[in-house]
Amino acid sequence: MGRRAVLVLCLIAAACASARTGSGSALYRREVGNASTVDAMTLGLRIVQQFQYEIFQIDTVTELSILTHWKARRPYADELALGVTNAESRLHIIGRQRGQNDMCAFYNINLTLENRVRVAGSANWNESTNTALFTQGADELVTEFRRQLGDIGVRRC
Repeated sequence: MGRRAVLVLCLIAAACASARTGSGSALYRREVGNASTVDAMTLGLRIVQQFQYEIFQIDTVTELSILTHWKARRPYADELALGVTNAESRLHIIGRQRGQNDMCAFYNINLTLENRVRVAGSANWNESTNTALFTQGADELVTEFRRQLGDIGVRRC
């Protein structure tokens, strides 16, 4: 069996094992908190910039939504161990209206970080799993977003 075939089989086995343990999705989703329209958009755009993503689309018609382009990144060590040669991620920040007072609307902010990887010898992206190190990096991004949201103090409408 060739080296490429072994690497592909290792990645498939890891994806299957992750799926059985409940971490087999390439969609990392977390609730960030609540914010006014202005704060949600301002902080969402700040996080996008801070983590060096580029805006693909912004929508404020039915909900607040910031979607980024895919951003190439270095594979994490545990991805490299699975034979990953290329990795990309993108952010999707969504705010759903939670309530409204006389001054403004408030939104529940959720963040989705999508992940995809490519193994040596394959032209196709694999979007089936997140590794522990990817999840750790995503947790750091969410922690920073929550910190900034908590540092606002008095909400701006």
